[in-house]
Amino acid sequence: ALTSALAESEVEVAAWLLSQPQVSSHLLDSEGRTPLEVAATSGSRESVELLLEQGASPQGGALHRAAEGGHWAIAECLLERGAEPDTLDSEGRSALSVAAQGGHCPMLELLVSRGCSPGGGPGEEVSPLGHAILQGMEEVVTCLLELGASPNQGDSSGRSALDLAVYTGLPGLVT
Repeated sequence: ALTSALAESEVEVAAWLLSQPQVSSHLLDSEGRTPLEVAATSGSRESVELLLEQGASPQGGALHRAAEGGHWAIAECLLERGAEPDTLDSEGRSALSVAAQGGHCPMLELLVSRGCSPGGGPGEEVSPLGHAILQGMEEVVTCLLELGASPNQGDSSGRSALDLAVYTGLPGLVT
């Protein structure tokens, strides 16, 4: 019930549920998501703040869910509360890679300004720039290059963004 209320941005219902002794802001739903991840996905900053006030940790996948949806205000809130910007999600992606895949340039700018490496998190299989190149997202490629991403930086397989651009037939994206 809590995750349903959060998914629908029903903050008053969520607050009432959290006041019940058997409900916790730390329990995972049937899909393995924390309530904070659900709230971040929904785009409700009010829900996110409620959960943080109830003791939910800003660490984990909530920042990635905010980045995925382009929810700038939620990402800012999570970062202000101590979310680590370069941690990897369960799929081995940084929040910056998730934002790049979603085409969210303002989110990329926020994350880099708050400490994300423009090249992505350590150990990422594909860099944020690599994701943008593989998806042919010129605006995101330009944004990442302006933020300091290097087309020569290798990913966990040693492939650089330039290698990926040549592979996809789009070397002009990074040259």
